[in-house]
Amino acid sequence: MFRTAYDTTACQRHPIQNIINAILQHRALGGDQIRIAKNPLTDNYIYSVKVIINGHGTIPPFGHPIPIDNKTLYANSGYEGDEHSVFVDARNFTKTNMVAGASESSDGYEVKAILDFHFACTRGFLQQTWIKYSPRDLLTIGNYQIMIYARWLSGVLTKRFALPPETQMNLTIICGYFYLCMFAEDNTVADEDFRLRCAKQIASCTYINAEDCLNVLDQLPYLPNVQALVDALKMESGTVRLEGMSVALLYQITAGSWFGPNNVEVTHVALEHPPTFIAMIVSAANEKGYKNTAIGRLVDQYDGDDELKPFLLNIKRLQRDE
Repeated sequence: MFRTAYDTTACQRHPIQNIINAILQHRALGGDQIRIAKNPLTDNYIYSVKVIINGHGTIPPFGHPIPIDNKTLYANSGYEGDEHSVFVDARNFTKTNMVAGASESSDGYEVKAILDFHFACTRGFLQQTWIKYSPRDLLTIGNYQIMIYARWLSGVLTKRFALPPETQMNLTIICGYFYLCMFAEDNTVADEDFRLRCAKQIASCTYINAEDCLNVLDQLPYLPNVQALVDALKMESGTVRLEGMSVALLYQITAGSWFGPNNVEVTHVALEHPPTFIAMIVSAANEKGYKNTAIGRLVDQYDGDDELKPFLLNIKRLQRDE
């Protein structure tokens, strides 16, 4: 399980402490670029998610939500709220429109790229849910996410390697299993009970027979990262065409699946970070600008199964105690 985007394989070498220090300094000096985010799904404020708006501060740019410990952020203030605040860099999507005395709870800015701004705020909200409550909270919103992830990843692999339907089925099962592993603790043991639970969830949303799922998952261990996924694909897919598969090739194959600033890295992060992937589903479902992405086309294709609307409704209900 990857706590933040910066823990994933794609971003684990990105230094962020200098960014955190700059945000803390900006706030301590009374800077005016921090604002409380609004949830694009409900238009309600998310007090534990902050957006960095355009301005003259010296905070280095960052492409993914960053949690900061509130004991550090609100040092010596007696703050007793959430354990973390999540910061989102929205400077490229906003235009300063300052008013005298503007504060974190005021707006003082205009949004100039609404799609990108909503996607960033949605990622911030889901990142906060991921660390504030439990990864299980995001998993229990519905199996729709498992189905979209498994169909997406198996689909791009099948197209790239011209694989037959029976091999695509195996890939769908392995990819669905990997996605479920991303919700599990790092010390998870993939015993018979764990694989059985995963097989049932994969079968329920992909309409693949549960016995077929179990046959593919029978010898698979817990898959902690994309390297383990690549190894599983080579060993259990049932085809020699994937023998040359690597993480670099997987990144290349999936690179064009999303649209927007930093879209390639965001896609690579989404492979291992469910909050980012769920944000892609939400944005593809609600914003027409994402309809022609690989994720958007899948969401559109599977919009009639009475699963998307309950899935989106459950995400709205995640915002509580705000």
